[in-house]
Amino acid sequence: MQFVQTSNKSLTNGAAVVNQYERVKLVAGVLVVAGAVDREIGVMHARGEIGAVSTVILRTSVGTTPMIANAAIASGAVVYGAADGKISPTQAAGAAVIGKALEAASGDGSLIEVLRDAHDNAT
Repeated sequence: MQFVQTSNKSLTNGAAVVNQYERVKLVAGVLVVAGAVDREIGVMHARGEIGAVSTVILRTSVGTTPMIANAAIASGAVVYGAADGKISPTQAAGAAVIGKALEAASGDGSLIEVLRDAHDNAT
């Protein structure tokens, strides 16, 4: 048995490339991009190639995390899981609270700093 007491964990990437700062989940023991309603395990630290071992910034890590927006987001807004490993200012049915935006996003693909909310109550 292994365990980590750090903010990062190395895991094997699945059958598709995962980009840096996309939200990821584990499926059959490999990393895949998380969708809007998926409870991710964390965010990719760097681009992960197919089948490669990649580092994930765990959801339970201390501090803030860079994430990719799917739309414009105001600083201080609550953000939710979105498709393609991104975050959204609007909550899709079943999407979990991810945290609070600590800076504004200008639109789709913007990289912003997010304060994670481990309790799904970042209001």
